[in-house]
Amino acid sequence: MKFLSSLMVAITAVAGAMAQDTNATAFANGLLSALRANNLTALADAVGNNSEALLPALLTPGNKTVLAPSNAALQALGEVPTDALIATITYHVLNSTVDVAQINSGAKVIAASLLSNESYVDLGTGRSQVLVFSKFSGNNTAYVQQAGRNVSFALAANGPNYESIRVQPIENVLSIPGNTSTVAGQLGASQLATLLQNAQLVSALDSSTVTVFAPTNQAIAAVSSTIGAASAQDQTNVLLNHVVNGTTVYSTQLAGDNAVKSATSASGNELTFTANSTGAYVTSGSVTARIIQSDYAASNGVIHVIDAVLLNTTSNPQAAGSAYSSAASAAASPTGSTVPGVSGGTGGSTGSGSGSGGENGGMALKAGGATAVLSLLASAFWLIA
Repeated sequence: MKFLSSLMVAITAVAGAMAQDTNATAFANGLLSALRANNLTALADAVGNNSEALLPALLTPGNKTVLAPSNAALQALGEVPTDALIATITYHVLNSTVDVAQINSGAKVIAASLLSNESYVDLGTGRSQVLVFSKFSGNNTAYVQQAGRNVSFALAANGPNYESIRVQPIENVLSIPGNTSTVAGQLGASQLATLLQNAQLVSALDSSTVTVFAPTNQAIAAVSSTIGAASAQDQTNVLLNHVVNGTTVYSTQLAGDNAVKSATSASGNELTFTANSTGAYVTSGSVTARIIQSDYAASNGVIHVIDAVLLNTTSNPQAAGSAYSSAASAAASPTGSTVPGVSGGTGGSTGSGSGSGGENGGMALKAGGATAVLSLLASAFWLIA
């Protein structure tokens, strides 16, 4: 526990110095000394070498949590371009306090980081990227959920904190989420990116803020004959029905007194949400699917894995376009300072959670054509869960 006690003393000293004199140099020197004294020299070097870019974020008002990778984890990165390194470190700083005791297995805590660089994040005006936390049910260890892997906390209890600053050691460096097609591939859909590219759908899916409900291979196989017999337009409508365009809907928004009850899909259909002791569900028409894996962050949205295809072939382009416009306006509103379901949100708003786009909504998912959509759905490579 030497790390915790000595870092606590150092951070306390730094915070006290800040209260007396908001001198950035004193803050930097104290923080870097604390990191180096406790064998976090790689992180100290990275912060110190880029202090002009990183310290202003740490000095902003409000509670902060710093997820601190070990020396070995940072050194394993090798040579990283400066802008990417700065973005990566910024992604490890949360704009809220993450408490280990508030993270439970079977549930998610979603917190906003300080990473809002538009080169890495496209979630709406001023919106920063999020991190998703949960706990392993077997050993009660907290972790950060990422596509393809989970990054565990190094400690069972909270790290040290003083006033608004908390340090939580973690075992690996977090990866900044890629776009939706990349994240889907990392989840196991290794052929999805190729199919999207061949269908000329990658740009459409990745160029807007989206929530994607992605059926498993088994779910698609169960309706493959129905999909194969559908018209080209109906196949397109089915694909669009799995996308909410213009906003993010996280699982934490689907329960509680202020739960999101519905959203409009990119095909213009209503998606309704319910949650109970057995899980969270999304319904379109006569089909209800269970969300079996939730909240995989992407640079431009979030992906949820579902156990059934939302086989609704109807469409309403006017409703889709109207919902997208409403979501875009809400995201651009300067009054929307928090994101529902996300702690420490720094800007933008998801409004009612019902944003989508169609022919009038700025998201031309239909551009790939009916043949491409058929190959995407019937191939059962939409997502491998």
